[in-house]
Amino acid sequence: MERQPDSYFKVLFEESPLFQQRFIDEQYKTLSNKDLLQELEAYCNGALHNISQYQEVPSLGLRLSLDNRSADERTLKSLLLYASSIAIPDQLFPEYISLTPLNRALNDTFGIGTGNDTSRNRMRIANLASSLLEKRTAIEKGFVIPVPVDALSIQQGISFSFSPKRVPDDLRVFFKNKAEVRPVDSKCKDSWPVLDEQVSLDAPCETIHVCFGAESDLEQVFRFARTKSSVDIEARKFSTASMFATPTIEEFGAWVGQSIDGTAVRVLETLGRDLYWSEFLDASYITKSPFKFQVLERVNPSLSNVDERVANATLELDLPVLDSVDLNLLCRVREQEGEAFESFRSELSRKLRDISFDTEDPFALDEKLQNIAHELTECQVQDVQREMGRIKKSQTLSNIKIVSGVLLAALKTPLPVMLGSWLGVNGVAQVAEKYYSEKSSLRSKPGYLLWRLDNESRK
Repeated sequence: MERQPDSYFKVLFEESPLFQQRFIDEQYKTLSNKDLLQELEAYCNGALHNISQYQEVPSLGLRLSLDNRSADERTLKSLLLYASSIAIPDQLFPEYISLTPLNRALNDTFGIGTGNDTSRNRMRIANLASSLLEKRTAIEKGFVIPVPVDALSIQQGISFSFSPKRVPDDLRVFFKNKAEVRPVDSKCKDSWPVLDEQVSLDAPCETIHVCFGAESDLEQVFRFARTKSSVDIEARKFSTASMFATPTIEEFGAWVGQSIDGTAVRVLETLGRDLYWSEFLDASYITKSPFKFQVLERVNPSLSNVDERVANATLELDLPVLDSVDLNLLCRVREQEGEAFESFRSELSRKLRDISFDTEDPFALDEKLQNIAHELTECQVQDVQREMGRIKKSQTLSNIKIVSGVLLAALKTPLPVMLGSWLGVNGVAQVAEKYYSEKSSLRSKPGYLLWRLDNESRK
């Protein structure tokens, strides 16, 4: 029988040395490079097979896809109060690519790798494995889906293109106006600090930092170099050498423009990769990056549906219970309380579906969201708490009546044991049936899910 996506990760977390705490703590020092590479290769092959299984399973609700910056725990917890599942970038997957012999040789050739020293890689792999383990329950149960976003480079192979990549003309002006270009002090040995002021085209510098925002995938560092080539026809030799240098004013202006274009290409390639996987999984793409959102609006403006509007509004709700409950506990409760989740989800949809971040006044919108959060976390949760107290009190009083009835019957009948047993069992069964029936009805209340989460977090 073929392994289901959730059971695949369950076995992986239990058996693979990549996720055994003792190996993580020592940063895989007792694993040879060959063994570590084999474990990563097995993980990547399984991840590719696993994601194809997810793609074949139709989503029963809203499936979301997040970029790296948006996949923090608070965001995942907020969205899982509404979405059926969330796809996040698998950051462990690229480590296998960087450690393959071909990529290590290329990195060594261009001076950007660590050579045979994989200690830095091992530390990073250990940190990334720990991050996945922190989401273990959420991943095993299929609420969070690690997606091998870098698999496209494996499937298509490694290729180099020396022809210039141009940003579409309708976006070039937009990127140019949004770009922040700052000089970098490349003379420092330990690190290259980015200076505060933006560059002046009249004051060329050797190294520049180009960014469109605070995220790492929206920035790049460029260093100017002149290339000298020579051809020895008699010896049939061609040689080339690059030397870092400060450009002239004429060179600097052109180079800054090329660097902005190059960074823009990287942004578009990253977005294209993320959107490919979103479409592959039939998921709605969410990013917390205002700049990426602006780019998407220019590239492919689209109207969001009700589910997407509700998911966006859910991120803005201040629900205190999310501060005290961790992601794995939330997923366990969600799995156990399917009816309660659907009830809460319907309530969120009813209250948030008409929220508009584009047209409403920000202050009025904030007040509206605060009122909705107050009703969900205070009024409705307290309503469940009062009802639960009433049910428990009713159960206690019924038990007292049953015990009294049993004692009274025992005093009046010649067969006290038989009659008492019958009355006791029958009465307790009736009370139990009523108790579970009333408690089951509580699950249909919108506040029950948050009430359960709050109670579980206190244990």
